[in-house]
Amino acid sequence: MIYIETKQQTKVRQNIVESIEDVLGVPRELWEIRRGRTSQEVMIRHIFIHMLHNYGKFTLQNIARIVGLKNHSTVIQSINLTKEWYTEYRWVHERILLDQIKENYEQRINKTAESFA
Repeated sequence: MIYIETKQQTKVRQNIVESIEDVLGVPRELWEIRRGRTSQEVMIRHIFIHMLHNYGKFTLQNIARIVGLKNHSTVIQSINLTKEWYTEYRWVHERILLDQIKENYEQRINKTAESFA
């Protein structure tokens, strides 16, 4: 099955990637293209999946295809993990990073909207 993104979804995905790059200072080649298993790469993928799910209105299967996973069940696990970041104290660092990325993304979207106004 071929996956086709809408123009809006493509723009959302690009803004998410740029927000992650801005906040973490990690170029996309190190985590979006390469399927490494270091803890930092895995954490960034969790954040990427969370942002695609919450802001991109992508289906779980489409997120799996974008990230390079076999099916949607791993996407569900990742989304559940990022929800856990907000309920358990041990995930403070991850929660702070996710909040910074969300804030950067929202600022990026607001600037884009203002430029069209």
